[in-house]
Amino acid sequence: MVKNEIIEKLIEIKNNLGKLGLEYLETQMPVALSDVGLTLRPFTGIDTAINSALKKLSEENTGSIPKANNLNRE
Repeated sequence: MVKNEIIEKLIEIKNNLGKLGLEYLETQMPVALSDVGLTLRPFTGIDTAINSALKKLSEENTGSIPKANNLNRE
């Protein structure tokens, strides 16, 4: 797959994940406002991972300085 196709699919998954999270929350009603974060934690964890992957895939690395942990040490 081309990188752009992967990015598009990840964005689609992210959108569907948001809808699924809301549907799940509706099945848990009534839920205390303080428990919403705990109820949605599995969905927010996946969302955070997708955001990280999107950031890595969309970064332009041309001409950038490598991070210290990417340098080979002899």
